[in-house]
Amino acid sequence: MSLNIIYREKDVPNIHKFDVYVKHQGYEALKKAIGMKPADVINEVK
Repeated sequence: MSLNIIYREKDVPNIHKFDVYVKHQGYEALKKAIGMKPADVINEVK
């Protein structure tokens, strides 16, 4: 069984375009991180 987390959207047409990427939950982690305290971001990454 192959686990493809990082590139799970690689076959989506035009995924390199901003609007398509956002439609497929692109930048969700960034949005979450912006609302967090720096220490919380570090703990999340750990």
